[in-house]
Amino acid sequence: MIQSRFAKLLSSAVFSAAIFHCSSLLAVEAPKEPKGELKLEELFPEKSLFGPSARGAEFSQDGRFAAYLYRPYEERRHGSDLWIYDFKSGKSQRITNIDMLSEFQRSARIVIRDRLDKHKKSAADEAGSDKGEQAKQAKKGKNKLDDEEANREIYLTVGENDADDEYATVYSGISSFRWHPTKNELLLTSEGDLYHLENVEKPALTRLTKTDERESQVNFLPDGSGYTLRRDDTVIQTKFGEHLVRQLSPKLPSSESLSSYTLSHDGKRIAVMTRTGSRSGARTVDVIRYRDRFAKSDKVPRTVSDDEVAPSTVRVYLFEPESDVIEEAPLLKIFEETIDEPRDIISTPRWSLDNEQVTFCFFDQENSEVQIKLAKWPTEEERAKGLEAAESKRASDFRK
Repeated sequence: MIQSRFAKLLSSAVFSAAIFHCSSLLAVEAPKEPKGELKLEELFPEKSLFGPSARGAEFSQDGRFAAYLYRPYEERRHGSDLWIYDFKSGKSQRITNIDMLSEFQRSARIVIRDRLDKHKKSAADEAGSDKGEQAKQAKKGKNKLDDEEANREIYLTVGENDADDEYATVYSGISSFRWHPTKNELLLTSEGDLYHLENVEKPALTRLTKTDERESQVNFLPDGSGYTLRRDDTVIQTKFGEHLVRQLSPKLPSSESLSSYTLSHDGKRIAVMTRTGSRSGARTVDVIRYRDRFAKSDKVPRTVSDDEVAPSTVRVYLFEPESDVIEEAPLLKIFEETIDEPRDIISTPRWSLDNEQVTFCFFDQENSEVQIKLAKWPTEEERAKGLEAAESKRASDFRK
Protein backbone atom coordinates (compact mmCIF):
# COMPACT_ATOMS: atom_id res chain seq x y z
CA MET A 1 0.00 0.00 0.00
CA ILE A 2 2.77 2.40 0.96
CA GLN A 3 4.77 1.47 -2.15
CA SER A 4 1.69 2.02 -4.36
CA ARG A 5 0.99 5.41 -2.80
CA PHE A 6 4.71 6.39 -3.18
CA ALA A 7 4.66 5.31 -6.83
CA LYS A 8 1.62 7.53 -7.50
CA LEU A 9 3.36 10.51 -5.86
CA LEU A 10 6.53 9.86 -7.85
CA SER A 11 4.59 9.62 -11.11
CA SER A 12 2.77 12.83 -10.32
CA ALA A 13 6.06 14.60 -9.54
CA VAL A 14 7.69 13.35 -12.76
CA PHE A 15 4.65 14.46 -14.78
CA SER A 16 4.70 17.92 -13.17
CA ALA A 17 8.44 18.25 -13.76
CA ALA A 18 7.99 17.27 -17.41
CA ILE A 19 5.26 19.88 -17.87
CA PHE A 20 7.44 22.52 -16.21
CA HIS A 21 10.42 21.56 -18.38
CA CYS A 22 8.36 21.76 -21.59
CA SER A 23 6.90 25.11 -20.59
CA SER A 24 10.39 26.43 -19.87
CA LEU A 25 11.58 25.22 -23.26
CA LEU A 26 8.64 26.93 -24.91
CA ALA A 27 9.50 30.10 -23.04
CA VAL A 28 13.15 29.94 -24.13
CA GLU A 29 12.44 28.99 -27.72
CA ALA A 30 9.69 31.52 -28.20
CA PRO A 31 10.40 33.72 -31.24
CA LYS A 32 12.05 37.01 -30.42
CA GLU A 33 10.76 40.27 -31.68
CA PRO A 34 12.64 41.60 -34.72
CA LYS A 35 15.29 44.18 -33.94
CA GLY A 36 14.39 46.31 -36.88
CA GLU A 37 16.22 47.33 -40.03
CA LEU A 38 19.82 46.14 -40.47
CA LYS A 39 22.19 49.09 -40.56
CA LEU A 40 25.34 49.46 -42.65
CA GLU A 41 27.37 50.22 -39.51
CA GLU A 42 26.56 46.74 -38.18
CA LEU A 43 28.07 45.10 -41.27
CA PHE A 44 31.04 47.44 -41.56
CA PRO A 45 31.92 48.88 -38.14
CA GLU A 46 33.92 52.08 -38.01
CA LYS A 47 36.66 50.36 -36.03
CA SER A 48 37.67 47.13 -37.74
CA LEU A 49 38.71 44.13 -35.67
CA PHE A 50 41.48 43.39 -38.12
CA GLY A 51 44.71 45.37 -38.31
CA PRO A 52 46.91 46.21 -41.30
CA SER A 53 48.45 43.35 -43.26
CA ALA A 54 52.08 43.00 -44.26
CA ARG A 55 52.67 43.73 -47.95
CA GLY A 56 55.32 43.71 -50.66
CA ALA A 57 57.48 40.91 -49.25
CA GLU A 58 60.70 40.33 -51.22
CA PHE A 59 63.79 38.17 -50.62
CA SER A 60 67.34 39.51 -50.61
CA GLN A 61 69.69 38.25 -53.33
CA ASP A 62 71.29 35.64 -51.03
CA GLY A 63 67.96 34.46 -49.60
CA ARG A 64 68.90 35.25 -46.01
CA PHE A 65 66.52 38.17 -45.51
CA ALA A 66 62.91 38.87 -46.41
CA ALA A 67 61.82 42.52 -46.37
CA TYR A 68 58.23 43.72 -46.10
CA LEU A 69 56.17 46.79 -45.18
CA TYR A 70 54.03 46.64 -42.03
CA ARG A 71 52.55 48.70 -39.19
CA PRO A 72 51.07 47.33 -35.94
CA TYR A 73 47.38 47.65 -35.12
CA GLU A 74 47.93 50.64 -32.81
CA GLU A 75 49.64 52.50 -35.68
CA ARG A 76 46.99 51.73 -38.31
CA ARG A 77 46.36 55.46 -38.85
CA HIS A 78 49.98 55.99 -39.93
CA GLY A 79 52.19 54.74 -42.74
CA SER A 80 54.07 51.45 -42.75
CA ASP A 81 57.71 50.89 -41.87
CA LEU A 82 60.30 48.52 -43.29
CA TRP A 83 60.59 45.21 -41.45
CA ILE A 84 63.12 42.45 -42.16
CA TYR A 85 62.95 38.77 -41.24
CA ASP A 86 66.33 37.10 -40.76
CA PHE A 87 66.13 33.41 -41.65
CA LYS A 88 69.46 32.79 -39.91
CA SER A 89 68.33 34.03 -36.50
CA GLY A 90 64.61 33.41 -37.03
CA LYS A 91 63.76 36.93 -35.85
CA SER A 92 61.83 39.79 -37.40
CA GLN A 93 63.12 43.34 -36.82
CA ARG A 94 61.66 46.77 -37.44
CA ILE A 95 64.26 48.65 -39.49
CA THR A 96 62.78 52.13 -39.95
CA ASN A 97 60.74 54.22 -37.54
CA ILE A 98 59.60 57.78 -36.93
CA ASP A 99 62.82 58.58 -35.07
CA MET A 100 64.96 57.65 -38.08
CA LEU A 101 62.82 59.58 -40.59
CA SER A 102 62.51 62.66 -38.36
CA GLU A 103 66.08 63.58 -39.31
CA PHE A 104 64.84 64.25 -42.85
CA GLN A 105 61.10 64.95 -42.64
CA ARG A 106 59.37 67.88 -40.99
CA SER A 107 56.09 65.95 -40.88
CA ALA A 108 57.73 63.25 -38.70
CA ARG A 109 59.06 65.89 -36.31
CA ILE A 110 55.56 67.36 -35.97
CA VAL A 111 54.16 63.93 -35.02
CA ILE A 112 56.93 63.48 -32.42
CA ARG A 113 56.20 66.87 -30.87
CA ASP A 114 52.48 66.08 -30.79
CA ARG A 115 53.07 62.76 -28.98
CA LEU A 116 55.34 64.39 -26.40
CA ASP A 117 52.82 67.19 -25.74
CA LYS A 118 50.01 64.68 -25.27
CA HIS A 119 52.12 62.60 -22.89
CA LYS A 120 52.99 65.67 -20.84
CA LYS A 121 49.32 66.68 -20.61
CA SER A 122 48.30 63.15 -19.67
CA ALA A 123 50.93 62.99 -16.92
CA ALA A 124 49.66 66.29 -15.48
CA ASP A 125 46.04 65.10 -15.55
CA GLU A 126 46.92 61.88 -13.74
CA ALA A 127 48.69 63.79 -10.97
CA GLY A 128 45.36 64.39 -9.24
CA SER A 129 43.59 67.45 -7.91
CA ASP A 130 46.04 68.15 -5.05
CA LYS A 131 48.11 71.13 -6.17
CA GLY A 132 51.22 70.17 -4.24
CA GLU A 133 51.19 66.63 -5.51
CA GLN A 134 50.37 67.84 -9.01
CA ALA A 135 53.33 70.24 -9.02
CA LYS A 136 55.59 67.48 -7.72
CA GLN A 137 54.48 65.05 -10.43
CA ALA A 138 54.68 67.72 -13.13
CA LYS A 139 58.25 68.53 -12.09
CA LYS A 140 59.15 64.84 -12.13
CA GLY A 141 57.53 64.46 -15.52
CA LYS A 142 59.39 67.49 -16.85
CA ASN A 143 62.74 66.09 -15.73
CA LYS A 144 61.90 62.86 -17.48
CA LEU A 145 60.88 64.62 -20.68
CA ASP A 146 64.19 66.45 -20.69
CA ASP A 147 65.97 63.15 -20.94
CA GLU A 148 66.53 62.27 -24.59
CA GLU A 149 66.24 58.51 -24.11
CA ALA A 150 62.98 58.89 -22.15
CA ASN A 151 61.57 61.15 -24.85
CA ARG A 152 62.43 58.59 -27.49
CA GLU A 153 60.65 55.87 -25.58
CA ILE A 154 57.55 58.08 -25.30
CA TYR A 155 57.15 59.00 -28.97
CA LEU A 156 58.03 55.52 -30.23
CA THR A 157 55.20 54.07 -28.14
CA VAL A 158 51.86 54.63 -29.87
CA GLY A 159 48.88 54.51 -27.54
CA GLU A 160 45.70 52.57 -28.21
CA ASN A 161 43.72 55.82 -28.54
CA ASP A 162 45.98 57.24 -31.25
CA ALA A 163 43.78 55.94 -34.09
CA ASP A 164 40.82 57.90 -32.70
CA ASP A 165 42.66 61.19 -33.19
CA GLU A 166 41.66 61.51 -36.84
CA TYR A 167 42.77 65.13 -37.27
CA ALA A 168 46.25 64.79 -35.77
CA THR A 169 49.34 64.76 -37.98
CA VAL A 170 50.28 61.46 -39.63
CA TYR A 171 53.63 59.70 -39.93
CA SER A 172 54.14 58.85 -43.61
CA GLY A 173 56.43 55.85 -43.21
CA ILE A 174 57.96 53.93 -46.12
CA SER A 175 56.01 53.59 -49.37
CA SER A 176 58.25 51.18 -51.34
CA PHE A 177 61.65 49.42 -51.36
CA ARG A 178 64.02 47.59 -53.72
CA TRP A 179 66.79 45.08 -52.95
CA HIS A 180 70.28 45.49 -54.40
CA PRO A 181 70.96 42.81 -57.09
CA THR A 182 74.14 41.51 -55.42
CA LYS A 183 74.28 42.96 -51.88
CA ASN A 184 72.03 43.21 -48.83
CA GLU A 185 71.27 46.87 -49.46
CA LEU A 186 67.97 48.59 -50.21
CA LEU A 187 66.53 51.68 -51.84
CA LEU A 188 63.55 53.15 -49.98
CA THR A 189 60.99 55.80 -50.93
CA SER A 190 59.17 58.00 -48.44
CA GLU A 191 57.08 61.11 -49.12
CA GLY A 192 58.22 60.99 -52.74
CA ASP A 193 61.97 61.08 -51.97
CA LEU A 194 64.63 58.38 -52.22
CA TYR A 195 66.83 56.92 -49.46
CA HIS A 196 69.67 54.38 -49.41
CA LEU A 197 69.99 51.73 -46.67
CA GLU A 198 73.49 50.27 -46.98
CA ASN A 199 73.50 47.81 -44.05
CA VAL A 200 70.36 46.02 -42.86
CA GLU A 201 72.13 44.77 -39.71
CA LYS A 202 73.21 48.30 -38.73
CA PRO A 203 70.45 50.36 -40.34
CA ALA A 204 71.14 54.00 -41.20
CA LEU A 205 69.59 56.05 -43.99
CA THR A 206 71.32 58.22 -46.59
CA ARG A 207 69.07 60.65 -48.41
CA LEU A 208 69.52 60.61 -52.20
CA THR A 209 66.87 63.08 -53.40
CA LYS A 210 65.09 66.14 -52.07
CA THR A 211 62.74 67.48 -54.73
CA ASP A 212 59.22 68.82 -55.15
CA GLU A 213 58.52 66.07 -57.68
CA ARG A 214 57.66 62.62 -56.37
CA GLU A 215 60.20 59.95 -57.33
CA SER A 216 58.63 56.57 -58.13
CA GLN A 217 59.32 53.24 -59.90
CA VAL A 218 62.79 53.10 -58.34
CA ASN A 219 65.16 50.30 -59.35
CA PHE A 220 68.83 49.47 -58.96
CA LEU A 221 70.85 49.28 -62.15
CA PRO A 222 71.44 45.65 -63.21
CA ASP A 223 75.01 45.71 -61.85
CA GLY A 224 74.02 47.65 -58.72
CA SER A 225 76.31 50.58 -59.56
CA GLY A 226 73.45 53.07 -59.36
CA TYR A 227 69.73 53.38 -59.77
CA THR A 228 66.96 54.59 -62.04
CA LEU A 229 63.74 56.34 -61.09
CA ARG A 230 60.74 57.95 -62.67
CA ARG A 231 60.26 61.69 -62.22
CA ASP A 232 57.12 62.95 -63.94
CA ASP A 233 57.48 61.85 -67.59
CA THR A 234 61.19 61.11 -67.49
CA VAL A 235 63.40 58.23 -66.37
CA ILE A 236 66.55 59.37 -64.53
CA GLN A 237 69.75 57.38 -64.03
CA THR A 238 72.32 58.13 -61.33
CA LYS A 239 75.44 56.15 -60.42
CA PHE A 240 76.86 56.05 -56.90
CA GLY A 241 79.96 58.21 -56.54
CA GLU A 242 79.28 60.18 -59.76
CA HIS A 243 77.87 63.67 -60.20
CA LEU A 244 76.25 63.03 -63.58
CA VAL A 245 72.45 62.73 -63.60
CA ARG A 246 71.30 61.29 -66.92
CA GLN A 247 67.90 61.06 -68.58
CA LEU A 248 67.30 57.62 -70.10
CA SER A 249 63.80 58.03 -71.48
CA PRO A 250 63.27 59.68 -74.86
CA LYS A 251 61.30 62.82 -75.55
CA LEU A 252 57.73 61.58 -75.84
CA PRO A 253 55.29 62.69 -78.52
CA SER A 254 53.04 65.55 -77.52
CA SER A 255 49.96 64.61 -75.44
CA GLU A 256 51.57 61.31 -74.34
CA SER A 257 52.60 60.76 -70.72
CA LEU A 258 54.88 58.11 -69.27
CA SER A 259 53.06 55.25 -67.54
CA SER A 260 55.88 52.80 -66.75
CA TYR A 261 59.33 51.72 -67.90
CA THR A 262 61.59 48.66 -67.82
CA LEU A 263 65.36 48.62 -68.30
CA SER A 264 66.96 45.68 -70.12
CA HIS A 265 69.21 43.35 -68.12
CA ASP A 266 72.37 44.89 -69.58
CA GLY A 267 71.06 48.40 -68.92
CA LYS A 268 71.47 49.48 -72.56
CA ARG A 269 67.85 49.45 -73.71
CA ILE A 270 64.57 50.61 -72.27
CA ALA A 271 60.90 49.78 -72.89
CA VAL A 272 58.45 52.56 -72.06
CA MET A 273 54.67 52.48 -71.88
CA THR A 274 52.80 55.72 -72.51
CA ARG A 275 49.20 56.84 -72.23
CA THR A 276 47.22 59.46 -74.11
CA GLY A 277 44.10 60.88 -72.50
CA SER A 278 42.57 59.79 -69.20
CA ARG A 279 40.78 56.62 -68.18
CA SER A 280 38.49 58.44 -65.74
CA GLY A 281 36.54 61.60 -65.22
CA ALA A 282 37.81 64.73 -63.54
CA ARG A 283 37.15 63.55 -59.96
CA THR A 284 39.82 64.86 -57.61
CA VAL A 285 40.40 64.94 -53.86
CA ASP A 286 42.42 67.31 -51.67
CA VAL A 287 45.56 65.94 -49.99
CA ILE A 288 47.43 67.93 -47.34
CA ARG A 289 51.23 67.89 -47.58
CA TYR A 290 53.58 68.96 -44.78
CA ARG A 291 56.85 69.11 -46.70
CA ASP A 292 57.35 72.89 -46.44
CA ARG A 293 57.03 75.42 -43.67
CA PHE A 294 53.28 75.66 -44.17
CA ALA A 295 50.86 72.86 -45.04
CA LYS A 296 49.75 72.80 -48.68
CA SER A 297 46.62 71.36 -50.24
CA ASP A 298 47.18 69.48 -53.50
CA LYS A 299 44.49 68.07 -55.75
CA VAL A 300 45.13 64.49 -56.84
CA PRO A 301 43.01 62.25 -59.09
CA ARG A 302 41.02 59.46 -57.48
CA THR A 303 38.70 57.01 -59.19
CA VAL A 304 35.86 54.88 -57.90
CA SER A 305 33.84 52.13 -59.54
CA ASP A 306 31.02 54.35 -60.81
CA ASP A 307 33.30 56.89 -62.52
CA GLU A 308 32.90 57.19 -66.26
CA VAL A 309 35.77 55.65 -68.24
CA ALA A 310 37.03 57.95 -70.95
CA PRO A 311 38.89 56.32 -73.86
CA SER A 312 42.68 56.49 -73.75
CA THR A 313 45.42 55.18 -75.99
CA VAL A 314 48.23 53.01 -74.66
CA ARG A 315 51.48 52.64 -76.59
CA VAL A 316 54.67 50.66 -75.97
CA TYR A 317 58.00 51.86 -77.34
CA LEU A 318 61.53 50.50 -77.39
CA PHE A 319 64.46 52.87 -77.10
CA GLU A 320 68.25 52.67 -76.88
CA PRO A 321 69.65 55.50 -74.73
CA GLU A 322 73.24 54.70 -75.73
CA SER A 323 72.51 55.40 -79.40
CA ASP A 324 74.26 58.52 -80.71
CA VAL A 325 73.76 58.00 -84.45
CA ILE A 326 71.59 61.09 -84.51
CA GLU A 327 70.94 63.70 -81.87
CA GLU A 328 67.79 61.94 -80.76
CA ALA A 329 67.37 58.23 -81.55
CA PRO A 330 63.89 57.31 -82.82
CA LEU A 331 61.20 55.66 -80.75
CA LEU A 332 60.37 52.15 -81.97
CA LYS A 333 56.63 51.65 -81.47
CA ILE A 334 55.68 47.99 -80.97
CA PHE A 335 52.12 48.24 -79.62
CA GLU A 336 49.11 50.57 -79.67
CA GLU A 337 45.61 49.97 -78.27
CA THR A 338 42.61 52.07 -77.23
CA ILE A 339 41.46 51.45 -73.66
CA ASP A 340 37.75 52.10 -73.15
CA GLU A 341 36.64 49.59 -70.50
CA PRO A 342 37.28 49.70 -66.72
CA ARG A 343 39.09 46.35 -66.72
CA ASP A 344 41.17 46.73 -69.88
CA ILE A 345 44.64 46.03 -68.49
CA ILE A 346 48.14 45.99 -69.96
CA SER A 347 51.07 44.65 -67.94
CA THR A 348 54.48 46.29 -67.67
CA PRO A 349 56.81 45.05 -70.45
CA ARG A 350 59.58 42.61 -69.45
CA TRP A 351 62.88 41.96 -71.24
CA SER A 352 64.25 38.54 -72.15
CA LEU A 353 67.58 37.51 -70.63
CA ASP A 354 69.38 38.11 -73.93
CA ASN A 355 68.01 41.70 -74.07
CA GLU A 356 66.60 41.09 -77.56
CA GLN A 357 62.89 40.55 -76.89
CA VAL A 358 60.11 42.20 -74.90
CA THR A 359 56.90 40.55 -73.73
CA PHE A 360 53.74 41.79 -72.00
CA CYS A 361 50.07 40.87 -71.59
CA PHE A 362 46.93 42.71 -72.62
CA PHE A 363 43.49 41.88 -71.19
CA ASP A 364 40.50 42.95 -73.30
CA GLN A 365 37.38 43.18 -71.14
CA GLU A 366 34.99 43.18 -74.11
CA ASN A 367 35.81 39.62 -75.13
CA SER A 368 37.51 38.50 -71.85
CA GLU A 369 40.61 37.61 -73.82
CA VAL A 370 44.20 37.64 -72.56
CA GLN A 371 46.71 38.37 -75.29
CA ILE A 372 50.43 37.66 -74.81
CA LYS A 373 52.49 40.03 -76.93
CA LEU A 374 56.10 39.43 -77.99
CA ALA A 375 58.29 41.94 -79.81
CA LYS A 376 61.87 41.57 -81.02
CA TRP A 377 64.51 44.25 -81.13
CA PRO A 378 64.81 45.39 -84.75
CA THR A 379 67.66 44.29 -86.99
CA GLU A 380 70.29 46.72 -88.23
CA GLU A 381 68.43 47.03 -91.54
CA GLU A 382 65.14 47.77 -89.80
CA ARG A 383 66.82 50.31 -87.56
CA ALA A 384 68.47 52.00 -90.56
CA LYS A 385 65.06 52.47 -92.16
CA GLY A 386 63.77 53.88 -88.91
CA LEU A 387 66.65 56.32 -88.70
CA GLU A 388 66.10 57.43 -92.29
CA ALA A 389 62.43 58.10 -91.53
CA ALA A 390 63.34 60.06 -88.42
CA GLU A 391 65.93 62.17 -90.27
CA SER A 392 63.47 62.83 -93.07
CA LYS A 393 60.78 63.96 -90.62
CA ARG A 394 63.23 66.22 -88.82
CA ALA A 395 64.31 67.83 -92.10
CA SER A 396 60.65 68.33 -93.06
CA ASP A 397 59.87 69.94 -89.70
CA PHE A 398 62.90 72.20 -90.05
CA ARG A 399 61.78 73.44 -93.50
CA LYS A 400 58.42 74.46 -92.02
